[in-house]
Amino acid sequence: MGDEHAIVVGAGFAGLLAARVLADHYRAVTLLEKDPVTADVVRRPGLPQARHVHVLLDRGMRGLEALFPGLAEELAGTGAATFDVCRMAAMLPRGWAPDVPLGLALTSPDRGVLDRVLRRRVLALPGVRLERGFHVERLRFTSERGKPRCVGVSGHASRDVDADLVVDASGRHSRLPHWLTAAGLPTPPERVLPGRACYTSRLYQPPAGSSWRPAVELTSAPLVPRGAAVVPVEPDRWLVSLTGMNQQAPFDEAGFLRYARSLRNPEISRVIAEGRPLSRIHGYAVRPNRWRLHHRTASAWAGLLAFGDALFCLNPVYGQGMTVITMQALLLRDLLAEGRDPDTFAVRAPRLLAVPWLMTTAADIGWAPARRRSPSRLAARALNRLLDHAPHDPAVYRSLFSVIHLAASPATLLHPRVLAHLGRSAPVEGVVP
Repeated sequence: MGDEHAIVVGAGFAGLLAARVLADHYRAVTLLEKDPVTADVVRRPGLPQARHVHVLLDRGMRGLEALFPGLAEELAGTGAATFDVCRMAAMLPRGWAPDVPLGLALTSPDRGVLDRVLRRRVLALPGVRLERGFHVERLRFTSERGKPRCVGVSGHASRDVDADLVVDASGRHSRLPHWLTAAGLPTPPERVLPGRACYTSRLYQPPAGSSWRPAVELTSAPLVPRGAAVVPVEPDRWLVSLTGMNQQAPFDEAGFLRYARSLRNPEISRVIAEGRPLSRIHGYAVRPNRWRLHHRTASAWAGLLAFGDALFCLNPVYGQGMTVITMQALLLRDLLAEGRDPDTFAVRAPRLLAVPWLMTTAADIGWAPARRRSPSRLAARALNRLLDHAPHDPAVYRSLFSVIHLAASPATLLHPRVLAHLGRSAPVEGVVP
């Protein structure tokens, strides 16, 4: 493989992590970004989700720290909060989460600020540059030993950029399938789970002497379509995101509060009622859960990778997205450090992605029309039974949420104490009507 120049399409979270890894192995790395971003931009048009709650799971934060030493301290300096999951007032489908330490930290940065911090760090690396306002229109291929190889991209005004490797990190709305079709190459099959995840969010300042605490209420298919999250993002700045599956909270003040009061967790509406609004109400909706199976078509070309949400995206309600992208970056880093061809990433990624896919689709498959029995539906039955027991058994709660937070293997749920609950009915207390 050549190691002169790598292109990364997209300078968001995924693109910045890809560029960070590639900078150790390529003499030059160019980030091509359609938005007019600079090193200091916080809000950009291509990141509408930045105004809503984002969290980094403990595994994700540790992974970012490995890629960017000192990042945790730097984010703390911007006001990002870090707290153990047990600090949250967490409402599960059948009652309150047990108040037991899990040893799993959550970090809740302002998403735009996080991207700015990463962008400054990446652009300070030798050989990395950002070309803003660049719209990729097609991929360019040549034949190498009878196999198509991506050798760059073409942009607006017929601008060509050559590269030894092209990484598409342009997000869940990636046009990579269109570019492949235009080049006469096969497009990867997809796994898609129907549904529409909606966010409605607002920033608040707490009153003096307030005792607010991070809070969450989980949705649960198919009976609990409404949820929420409240987290601190800066000193005296708290972000409220009301969530809904296939429904959205109203954008007017009265409707926003009314939606919050329809939840079982009173901490959500308390923040809205007591706090001073610092922003208007912002909305965002997305069709979640899509996996483009690039490993099925990876042998059809060389020099081209799908990365981040362009490859694999999950329902953002569960807070796993940035952590899974960080895991992808660490995988790419390790493969390149071993001297592997970067094309190996497409083949190895499914081993990494299978568990988050199974966990998230198990949680969401109840929103989809009933289908024949599948691994996701079987996993959904087990997941719901364990969620039923989690409020009443700290051991079940600890085991289950360690897996949900990607900190433990699903195999840990095969412990006899946990398996015993799969055959028992849940306690009556706290049952959702």
